[in-house]
Amino acid sequence: MADFGWASSKRSYAGWVPNVGSHLSFSMIGAGRGIDVSRFSHAYSSPVGRVVCALAKRTTDDFLIPKRLKRLLDPTVAQHWLLTGRSIPVQTPAGVNDRKVTTDDGTEIVENKVTTIFDDQGMLSGKIHVIPHNPDRMSRLCEEALLIFLRNDFKDCKPDGKEALEKFIDRVDVDVHFLFADSVSLNFALMRTGEVRLWFSEKLADYEEGDHEVIARQAYYFIKDMVHLHVHHEPASDQITPLTRFDAGTEKTRERDEEDWRRQTMWSLSREAEKLGQRKRLDRLRDSLGIIAYADAFQMTLMPYIRDPKDVEGFVPKASAYGFDFKHIRESTRVQVDQLASTRGATAPFLAACVAGSIAVLAMLNAMISIKNMELARKVEAAKLAGKPVPELSFFSFNIPDWILLLFAEKPPAAAALVVALVYALFSWFLGDVFKLSGHKGRHALVGASISLARKLKLSSKWAFRFQNFSYAFAILLQLGLLYWVVRRI
Repeated sequence: MADFGWASSKRSYAGWVPNVGSHLSFSMIGAGRGIDVSRFSHAYSSPVGRVVCALAKRTTDDFLIPKRLKRLLDPTVAQHWLLTGRSIPVQTPAGVNDRKVTTDDGTEIVENKVTTIFDDQGMLSGKIHVIPHNPDRMSRLCEEALLIFLRNDFKDCKPDGKEALEKFIDRVDVDVHFLFADSVSLNFALMRTGEVRLWFSEKLADYEEGDHEVIARQAYYFIKDMVHLHVHHEPASDQITPLTRFDAGTEKTRERDEEDWRRQTMWSLSREAEKLGQRKRLDRLRDSLGIIAYADAFQMTLMPYIRDPKDVEGFVPKASAYGFDFKHIRESTRVQVDQLASTRGATAPFLAACVAGSIAVLAMLNAMISIKNMELARKVEAAKLAGKPVPELSFFSFNIPDWILLLFAEKPPAAAALVVALVYALFSWFLGDVFKLSGHKGRHALVGASISLARKLKLSSKWAFRFQNFSYAFAILLQLGLLYWVVRRI
């Protein structure tokens, strides 16, 4: 039976998992996520259904430094997250249609009605368990061994039939509850449309009210990370769709919250698309088109109706917010993509020609000077042999510092490494949005770290900006020093 406990919970939240097909595949949860994720997904028939488990080790990525380094400095940022769920048959909305209705006085009126269809696997319902870092070393080693056994169960266990699969899921939930004393759990319900509900059945002991929302928000990111691919945004920036708090109250407040989370999601998607469109980079503009596709899908599938405040299983038509027309925004963004693509197409061969031409000019100049100096040397030698006065001739010089010539002479690969570094730097600077040579996250991390340090030092905004520029210069010098060290070691 479907669990709609979020309707009565005092700590309930709603969000949306971005997707353009409006029909999520529960069988793909946790697939292709790397070695840090173990999954268990099996279907059964008579009746049709599926059970899913996904276990992942996640690190809170809000500190602008590498995850592994942050784990060493603060192990508590890493937790294990476990999702256990089973598909539930529910009524799924298929659109809003008009129908004629005759009133008691014989008048015909047009009434909007949400059309629903019965989906055998329309909702995935279950629990999310959070297993925090255990500060005690021996207890932590025992927990890690238990997690290894759990991962092996996912690989080896192949129960047959609905009853055996549901027993397996129930056993996993019970084991986590009793074997991991510090673990916390919350409920979730994920619809194929991407609508996701999170709620706590009761208040967690020793946790403040604000802590519940923090856990729910991280659980929301965990679900999105397991369910959908990060195609049009960075994996660490899953905040493009918000998680909205629901108040358990009257029908009026539930209706307001149903509208609010849809409106907030729509605004967040449109804001993200506009922000990306202002970057004037090919990769960001293309991501903006992808976000617009998300927004279109959400507007078509979830904006025309809300869940019935009187019956959580039903739906009623409701224009939750004014509609967004993304057609013209999409066309404008596509024009910008075409313009930038043509510019980049001309810039790439130009940069390559500049590098190759500069090397060729230097080589030709060196050859011409060598030939000229040889000719002058022959004139001097001929004058000496003829007994004539030696002419005063000015030999040409090709001024390259001796240490550079010595370095290249002793280590010929250094010359090639220097040219490659120069080409890489030029292409990263001018064509990073085409060839993905420059990492946005690293640049953002440097900016964020410099701003955070400037605030800790209580610098003014002007000096904070100068400090940020100094950080850029320091990073460039550090890269050049690293390149010089590598070249010396070749």
